[in-house]
Amino acid sequence: MALSQGTKKKVCYYYDGDVGNYYYGQGHPMKPHRIRMTHNLLLNYGLYRRMEIYRPHKASGEEMTKYHSDDYIKFLRSIRPDNMSEYSKQMQRFNVGEDCPVFDGLFEFCQLSTGGSVAGAVKLNKQQTDIAINWAGGLHHAKKSEASGFCYVNDIVLAILELLKYHQRVLYIDIDIHHGDGVEEAFYTTDRVMTVSFHKYGEYFPGTGDLRDIGAGKGKYYAVNYPLRDGIDDESYEAIFKPVMAKVMEMYQPSAIVLQCGADSLSGDRLGCFNLTIKGTSGWVCGTEQRCSGGSANGVAVCARSRQMCGVHEKFQPAPADAGRRGLHHPQRGPLLDVRDGGGLGLLHPQRAALQRLLRVLRARLQAAHQPVQHDQPEHQRIPGEDQAAPVREPAHVASRARRADAGDPRGRAPPRQRGRGRGGPRQARLHPGPRQEDSL
Repeated sequence: MALSQGTKKKVCYYYDGDVGNYYYGQGHPMKPHRIRMTHNLLLNYGLYRRMEIYRPHKASGEEMTKYHSDDYIKFLRSIRPDNMSEYSKQMQRFNVGEDCPVFDGLFEFCQLSTGGSVAGAVKLNKQQTDIAINWAGGLHHAKKSEASGFCYVNDIVLAILELLKYHQRVLYIDIDIHHGDGVEEAFYTTDRVMTVSFHKYGEYFPGTGDLRDIGAGKGKYYAVNYPLRDGIDDESYEAIFKPVMAKVMEMYQPSAIVLQCGADSLSGDRLGCFNLTIKGTSGWVCGTEQRCSGGSANGVAVCARSRQMCGVHEKFQPAPADAGRRGLHHPQRGPLLDVRDGGGLGLLHPQRAALQRLLRVLRARLQAAHQPVQHDQPEHQRIPGEDQAAPVREPAHVASRARRADAGDPRGRAPPRQRGRGRGGPRQARLHPGPRQEDSL
């Protein structure tokens, strides 16, 4: 069902009032109650009239093991704050403890988060909706057998696997400030899913997402990473995002799109270092959705902490003039405007010429990827100016994923990180003292 531009789109939205009751612990940056706050805004602005609201089912362990390992899901189902001492070895094995603490109702939280994303994918497959939204999802760091970056079960991977039952090509776009490593790793060796991530790179969690990480095997050239420097603003981000996504849409022509809209790239975020605004980013997200609707794609799934309802047309009171500039991040190193020759791939103000060279190479790579493999072809050509991109300061144990793939690991997984050095640093989890309440739909 290819939609034409201007067609009113059907939107379904998944929400369960219980999701706001789960509590990662005192001082932890991950706060599920913000999902309830977002839902209340939706109700008070009257946006609920423009969509269909569903309570997601609780995803079963069997659904989760379509990607995750059996022993990992069994562990998540069994671990509780009162029996942690019995699972000390497993906690270390599965990277559960500090960034990813054990809290009351952990597995139920994963069930709700996953259930919404999978249910949205099913709706899209049945052509019962044009856009599916799950703000409790988007946990893009979770690996097959490992928790990471506040994420336990990768609902995005499971939703994409569901979409692949009906769609030949699925495009995944990640605008979270952290690299979408878990999703990229899951589909690193296939050409049926193209992953595109715009993120902060360098000495920053998770330490992956090199410009030269492009996929492996059949998935070579189907992973696109665009590392960005801290302090980037709306104008500079838009100058990168729009032409890159236009070229990706032109060459890949997906039949479904999955968006991970992490809000930590917004100005003033506690863990972020970008200077983006809601007004700016909502334009890019909705613009991508419109390009999807105007072409061959017939479904958009929006996962995680999204900032704007694409396809929901409503006018609001204008925000204060300085609202988008509060809490600006000012880089401590380097000039604000870098005009080195060939620079711009990951700079605050990208040079147009360098960006155009990148787009030409991206087009050539995708064209080559759709042609029969010829063993006498040379290695992929080097991207002009890539040495001037955001400085690559990988931790000692994090090698280039493409190089690891050539060494025999097609997915290029990095060794487990040291505990306490993840997204939020050391912290102590505490139980949630509040009652479990259910918001009315």
